Amino acid sequence: MKDLRWSEFARKQWHVLQDYIAFDNPAAAERIGAEILRALDLPRRYPEGGRPGRVEGTREIVISGTPYIAAYKILDDAIYVVAVQHGAQERPSRFPKEGGKKPPRKAN
Repeated sequence: MKDLRWSEFARKQWHVLQDYIAFDNPAAAERIGAEILRALDLPRRYPEGGRPGRVEGTREIVISGTPYIAAYKILDDAIYVVAVQHGAQERPSRFPKEGGKKPPRKAN
């Protein structure tokens, strides 16, 4: 299984969505955050398991039971999460380039 790394951009998106949801429903924020982290095990095990991404060189997975999508790149030694966003949001034509970080530990 490949390691999981996060771009700073994706990490910020994850925290912003957690804060937004938690404002009205902390339990839902916890559940959705955990579901996002759980769903990212798929590309760690099967890197080609996600659909081809809208941004060249990426793949995407739909986070089951949520309106969110995670975009990632396949590296030699890791899955690199480049974005986590609501499916209704417009996707950028490219993502910022930066070094990978370890994944968030919990949903809040």
